[in-house]
Amino acid sequence: MKLIVAATDFSPVSSAALRRAAQLAADSGACLALLHVAPQRSAWERLGNAVPPSAALHAEAARIRAEYRIPVEAHIAKGAARKAIAAFAPVSGADLVVLGLRRGFSQDLLGSATAQRLRHRLTVPMLAVTREPVGPYRRILVATDLSPASARGAHMALRMFPRASISLLHVVRPSFEGKLSMGGVSERAREEYRHRAAQQAARALSAFAGRTSLGRALLEVRLGDAAAVLRERAERAGADLLVVAPSRKAWLERLMFFGTTDAMLSHAEHDVLIAPSARRLVAPGLALTGRQRGARPEGGQVLTAERSSRGAL
Repeated sequence: MKLIVAATDFSPVSSAALRRAAQLAADSGACLALLHVAPQRSAWERLGNAVPPSAALHAEAARIRAEYRIPVEAHIAKGAARKAIAAFAPVSGADLVVLGLRRGFSQDLLGSATAQRLRHRLTVPMLAVTREPVGPYRRILVATDLSPASARGAHMALRMFPRASISLLHVVRPSFEGKLSMGGVSERAREEYRHRAAQQAARALSAFAGRTSLGRALLEVRLGDAAAVLRERAERAGADLLVVAPSRKAWLERLMFFGTTDAMLSHAEHDVLIAPSARRLVAPGLALTGRQRGARPEGGQVLTAERSSRGAL
């Protein structure tokens, strides 16, 4: 990685995300860019004083620069957080976006709703941090549905964290199980049906690991709801990072169903790394004033994000 972008709103959870981002930058030799997204008219501007957020951001950059001995940039954008971050990432040349993740119903500037919406817009991985970092990631749990997307997610984790142990978890829900229960099928027969489904899933997972060069990973199959099983297995295995790689879905399917990735972001107890969708080839309609797409912003410059003429959002 060459550049990590860390979004901050100066809250405790975003401070934890900054420390995780700084740790990753120090380990990988990357530059760190801090990004603060302010509303179009912040409280400071209404009071006639826009200095404090800028001063706080540059102070944070100086502190991280001194503590971790890494190059740190500071940038300020204006507008909706998810749009500004999604616009800044490709302009800056980011390899990873890191943000703090609030859980439950707290939907502040960088709450789970922002993370859920942002992950649909990014063309680079997004790391949602829920806790203070305690050393590097050592135990990684990768959710897989045996799709090419999940293979890309697993390889992404291996490249980013080569010294960590990695496990592939395939969660399946046997077809027709509910109908069997309502149809009066005995518990013994239903258990045998579940056992066969688990065996079939284990064979499929083993074949998937073999053909995608993931043979070093530990393999595990579980039955049940994907999001619930992932949280339970991560806790029991002591995983410090969950990796999810959403498969491509039609817009109607995304509208109708609250997917596993969104469920993980809403109720995550562990940090979550989300691989970008293969279909996201361009960033949506925001641009940084005075900058061409693909041009790296200069370190420490304060920039403003505003709607581009394409404005499709």
